[in-house]
Amino acid sequence: MKSYSNIRAGIRPPRKQLSKMRMLVIGCGDVGLRLLTQKAARHCIIATCRRPEQATAIRELGAIPLTGDLTDPRFQKRLTRLAASRIAYLAPPAPEGKNDKVSLRLSLQLNARGLTHQKPSVASLTRPSTPSGLRVCYVSTTGVYGDNQGQWIDETRTAKPKNPRAIRRVHAENCWRGKNAHQSHLASFKSVGILRAPGIYALERLPLERLRSGTPAIMASEDSWSNHIHADDLARLAWRSLFMKHGRRVFNAVDDEPTKMGDYFDTVADHFGLKRPERKPRQEVQSLVSPMMWSFMNESRRIRNQRLKELKIRLNFPSVSTFLSQQGKPNS
Repeated sequence: MKSYSNIRAGIRPPRKQLSKMRMLVIGCGDVGLRLLTQKAARHCIIATCRRPEQATAIRELGAIPLTGDLTDPRFQKRLTRLAASRIAYLAPPAPEGKNDKVSLRLSLQLNARGLTHQKPSVASLTRPSTPSGLRVCYVSTTGVYGDNQGQWIDETRTAKPKNPRAIRRVHAENCWRGKNAHQSHLASFKSVGILRAPGIYALERLPLERLRSGTPAIMASEDSWSNHIHADDLARLAWRSLFMKHGRRVFNAVDDEPTKMGDYFDTVADHFGLKRPERKPRQEVQSLVSPMMWSFMNESRRIRNQRLKELKIRLNFPSVSTFLSQQGKPNS
């Protein structure tokens, strides 16, 4: 990626963009950049990032980069003054604790600002909120369901997170849906779509290094079920969620074919001509991998995605196998 100097957070958008619908992408990493390709030219999109190279990519896609630290209250206040009519929240929670304080503060501040309908200045990248309220999409994780021992589950299953990351995700979901005990109904949010995403993959996000390092997988009889979604499809789902009238709705943003985790590794290995991982008993694998990796390998669930039909979008990659078959063999 080309490098360039950092972008000032207070940059003013081109005059021709002031009349367009304003959108805010919070945490514009890989999926966020893919989201920007979804008819972005029709809208004035402001995307937050932390690094200069991210700002470069954002600008090249026709959006306005806004650099800063999401945990900084001053930066949070700046975001609430943007008065965007649609917000895609893609940033992960803090790496520790049980709560997502950033989601809590931003959801409350954005709600309060939408209710007051204050008219900020154009010079500070702000415009009045739409009278109909904000539309928010929050990308969460299927980890909130915890370990379901391979059972089929859908969005009606109660969230029972086991690991700290998933616990923070549930707190963030509740912040945006106005379900925390200390929050009132988020009246200025016209809709809030929660996309619970599983393992996100793309050509650049396949477990090739894991396979090359020889990290073992769990033997088939003890293996966990896993779910996946291509990064492009997740970006398309997030975009679609921002333009659908669905109230406050949870969607399992997974593809059509759950697989055993070891089978997923085998499929990728076969496609790239790599050695399949050795299969070992579950307890032995746990002693050979990091606690972080084990937290992903340990929980088993098969997730249904029937509710995605409400978003009226067809996945480009309904399975990992479909994606790999469209890539062709490496070096062919």
